[in-house]
Amino acid sequence: MRFLFSTILSIIFLTYPLYCKSYDNVTLYKWKTSYGVQWKKKGDIDVQDLYEGEVENGEPNGLGIIIYVDGSQYFGEWKDGKEDGEGTYNYPNGIQYVGEFKDGRFNGKGRMTTITETIIGEFKDGYPWNNLMFDNNGNIKSVIGNGRTLETEQEIKEYLKNRKKK
Repeated sequence: MRFLFSTILSIIFLTYPLYCKSYDNVTLYKWKTSYGVQWKKKGDIDVQDLYEGEVENGEPNGLGIIIYVDGSQYFGEWKDGKEDGEGTYNYPNGIQYVGEFKDGRFNGKGRMTTITETIIGEFKDGYPWNNLMFDNNGNIKSVIGNGRTLETEQEIKEYLKNRKKK
């Protein structure tokens, strides 16, 4: 039994590099130039955003964290140098977004928490799209449908009715 266990364990450890893509954690600085964004290994943390994580072709790809000059932070998945996939974005004022990103923006299912409210639902191109807003007591504060705040009871009922049909 021990022999079988040690054989299986040896096979797993020896073949792991063959089947799993390997990334190196690298520190990069985000330079904004007239040609767009460039990622460099040298920079000044007071001037450039600081990234640490997996890198492919000289830019963030895989898992990583970035600390922005303004104090904001993002931890999560990256693709082609942009936040893309699942992640968490923390603002210096305490606002937090946890959810899906695409091309560096909130995009997909997510939750944004502020000091006074929580917004849950779908985000599109960085903005709430189809969401419920709750106050700190868990009461629905407002509804956002197709990117606009629905204010009247009739608008909310119509929106929810149409959502159920889909």
